[in-house]
Amino acid sequence: MFSIILKKYSAFLSEIDFEAIFDFIFRNLIWIMIAGFGFWFLKPELPEIRTLLMIAVIEAIAVALSGTAVLVYTKVNFLKANNHNILGQIFIGVHILVGLAVLGVYIAQFG
Repeated sequence: MFSIILKKYSAFLSEIDFEAIFDFIFRNLIWIMIAGFGFWFLKPELPEIRTLLMIAVIEAIAVALSGTAVLVYTKVNFLKANNHNILGQIFIGVHILVGLAVLGVYIAQFG
């Protein structure tokens, strides 16, 4: 019984692409760390520092949304296709939308 479970587990592990998993983690580690440090240090009393940290957190969220948009809407590997123009347009579009959302929330709260 134990040998059957062990064989199934080893077959399952052989099917997992660990290189793709580590690649995904390393590509997204930067923005996750920026967002984490921003949330961690969002306690300072100076409003200027709070504003800078909030900008860092919002930009980390925007980078995460850009990566998600590239992953969801395209199946093209941009590093092999040498088509960086589309990648830049996705990045700019997501940042414009995040900026407009932040502006809308700011106007709704303080306007």
